Amino acid sequence: PVVQTNNNDYYLNYNFYKRKNYNGWIFMDYRNSIETLNDNTIIYGHNGTMFGSLKNTLKEKWYKNQNNQIITFNTLYAKLRYQIFSIYVTTPDFDYLTNNYVHRVNFINFINEIKSKSIYDFGIELNENDKILTLSTCAENGAKRIVIHAKLI
Repeated sequence: PVVQTNNNDYYLNYNFYKRKNYNGWIFMDYRNSIETLNDNTIIYGHNGTMFGSLKNTLKEKWYKNQNNQIITFNTLYAKLRYQIFSIYVTTPDFDYLTNNYVHRVNFINFINEIKSKSIYDFGIELNENDKILTLSTCAENGAKRIVIHAKLI
């Protein structure tokens, strides 16, 4: 299960049962609403037991396999499917963590930027009304981030 609380720190060190745990848990950004999806729903997890397999997404054999390009995310309110359109490694200072865009042109600029960073062109078109899912985990002992973006289909 994906959890959420009122900050983005708690589940870095606590598990689903709210017990202290070095591995933490998979959690949604505290600013996101699961009832009414934001422009960008962000999910975090440690690059260990929780999101450790995300490093595989950087391998050509993985990302070119169409069976790997769909993410299923079931919530209390809907069964959602997302199509991956961007995978990349970045530094923590790149801002991919905005969850809502007041000005649609800013959202389009963001989409274009994250598509241009992708290690592979998935050929997925997006527009200003799309909803995206972002998966984020640390790499290289926190010096980098592995990021995946997918479009709600």
